[in-house]
Amino acid sequence: VENGKIYPSARVIGFNEGTATLNGQPFTSGSKVSENGVYELKVVTDPDNPVVITFQIYRALDTINFDGKDMPSDWASVTILEAYNLGILPETVLKGYKKAITREQFCELIVKTIEGKTGKSVDVLLQERNKSTNNNPFIDTANKNVIAAYHFGIIKGKSGNQFDPKASIYRKEAATMLMRAAGGVLQMSVEESKIAFEFKESIDSWAREGIHYVVGTSIMS
Repeated sequence: VENGKIYPSARVIGFNEGTATLNGQPFTSGSKVSENGVYELKVVTDPDNPVVITFQIYRALDTINFDGKDMPSDWASVTILEAYNLGILPETVLKGYKKAITREQFCELIVKTIEGKTGKSVDVLLQERNKSTNNNPFIDTANKNVIAAYHFGIIKGKSGNQFDPKASIYRKEAATMLMRAAGGVLQMSVEESKIAFEFKESIDSWAREGIHYVVGTSIMS
């Protein structure tokens, strides 16, 4: 375990030498900590310099109906839980965590986030713009969130009137969509970051602004 971290699952804690206490009680190397709570682990090899680590077990993810064979990684679980509790995770993304997200799923995630941020349904937001999901520009999807993302100006078709909904999304496409959602729909500042990329010329010109935005705001790294 590491100091200050939150873990969404039980941890087996080991140490090579010395003695330890967990929340003031004797603790044996190799023991498992599984109950939700905040813990202080103190390992003593040198009485004058004990190692003290504070961490938290937060297993609320256990209440979500994940595909048991495809649980999210620990590093992502806390953020996923926060998004789930905010109601911005569509059911279609509560599985397949080891797979690439599709273009359709990413649209659903963005539209759900917009609804959560504005407190308005997608239908109301479109009505305010004199748009409707009844007007579908694509022939290969009837997904309401994809159509809404198109009318919000977040996405464009792959070619002509096709969207290719089941294709995996590239990071540069996701970055551009996030920037368009933030600036065009949520009216957030999307001033281009001044971060310098070593391989800037290898980034497609249409994607550079979005990539600078998501990296500059620490949405992506």
